[in-house]
Amino acid sequence: MDTRLAVRAFAIIGSILCGQPLLALEAGLLLRACESQNDRSLGFCMGYIGGIYEGVILHDDYANAVRSAQGDEKEVRTWCAPSNISYEDMAAYLVEFLNHNPRYVTNRIHAEVTVYAFFSDKFSCSTS
Repeated sequence: MDTRLAVRAFAIIGSILCGQPLLALEAGLLLRACESQNDRSLGFCMGYIGGIYEGVILHDDYANAVRSAQGDEKEVRTWCAPSNISYEDMAAYLVEFLNHNPRYVTNRIHAEVTVYAFFSDKFSCSTS
């Protein structure tokens, strides 16, 4: 078995069993990656943000399919981002969000919590 594959499998299993990420990324590090001019860093930023976004969208799709199968036709969405939004736009919006909400960086909040809060703030589905 490839060593990297074994390490990834161990990290995933450990994260599931512990309920915590083994290598927690803080908001400040994600911000630096998103502000970077380096293609790898910016790619990491967009991949990180996009992964969280797509994961929640997939969860919503499955939850809506279950509701529909049970006779509930009301669709529920966690976030309501425009369908044509790019990962580059998401990264730029996250940088803007963190510049207006520096507490996520100064308090060393986990990046996944920060991204979730950002999407909830920027793309709220509320109609009020």
